[in-house]
Amino acid sequence: RFDSPEERFKNRHVVDEMLSEWTIQYDKLEVMRRLGEQGIPAGAVMDTMELSSDPDLNRREIFVTVKHPVRGDFKMPGWPVKMSGSKVPITAAPLLGADTEDVYSSLLGLSKDEIAALREEKAI
Repeated sequence: RFDSPEERFKNRHVVDEMLSEWTIQYDKLEVMRRLGEQGIPAGAVMDTMELSSDPDLNRREIFVTVKHPVRGDFKMPGWPVKMSGSKVPITAAPLLGADTEDVYSSLLGLSKDEIAALREEKAI
């Protein structure tokens, strides 16, 4: 009753029950390992905490720790493409308004005094 896809589909409730009885004995990584040893492709579905705590993923910088001036250190996904000799630094985004003076001076051509006057007038 299991020798063809059609027969397995017809008996899917039995197949599901058999698989449930077997898989409930092991954690997902053990199920993945055992199936893999038999040549059956299988992958455990990891949640975010499991992924970000995985030593191998951290060693390969799939997750990196970023320093944030307000929030402190936090873990986030690193740069996905790894190429020798081209490490991409991952940094926190600037705080709101952190680049205002640079934008007004370099892009708009305002002087420090003009920017200070706008701040004094609460225009920025």
